[in-house]
Amino acid sequence: MEHRNPIGWFEIFVNDVEKAKEFYGNLFEWQFKLSKALSPNYWMIYTGEDSVGGGFMKKANPAHSGQSLLLYVETDDIDSILAKVEKLGGKVETKKTLISETSGYFGLFRDIDGNLMGLWSKK
Repeated sequence: MEHRNPIGWFEIFVNDVEKAKEFYGNLFEWQFKLSKALSPNYWMIYTGEDSVGGGFMKKANPAHSGQSLLLYVETDDIDSILAKVEKLGGKVETKKTLISETSGYFGLFRDIDGNLMGLWSKK
């Protein structure tokens, strides 16, 4: 089976990052590293080799209201996917945006049920 647009990243929105690190570290043996390049309080989550990675983000952004987990689908063309979102009845929340020179780009959209989803592409 050919793989298309795999899950490329995830973010878990939490109230207390330290407690979340302890919980997920003990539960799954995940490891964490502070990434000030992305945000002053953004913790990278390392789930293992050849596995999808992610990050902890403190619940603070109104766009993430009611959101507890955000999946990022990896794609080569964020702009065309976002255009397709609107054609299919979804809503673009964040257009293609540079994360950093080394991290690539992201975009956010809501599906037809209002679920927030992310897109990610390498630089």
